[in-house]
Amino acid sequence: MKGITPAKGVTIISKLRSSLHEKMEKLLMVWVTEKQLKGDTLTQGIICEKARAIYGDLLNQTQRTSTDEASEDSFKSQSRLV
Repeated sequence: MKGITPAKGVTIISKLRSSLHEKMEKLLMVWVTEKQLKGDTLTQGIICEKARAIYGDLLNQTQRTSTDEASEDSFKSQSRLV
């Protein structure tokens, strides 16, 4: 998002996030906090793996829609960039 140049006349660039992404992030933060309190070492790879697992679980718990499936692909692509 930082490297995006807006089209002429556009003043705001935003990215739509699904509610599934928000739920995943909240659950991931709880998990990370618990791990840190226990003194466990967390790497970027471990956190990304857990994020994908949480997201997959949430996706399985909700009814699949075309929006969610697109979000799943988006999440997988974005998580590889981190």
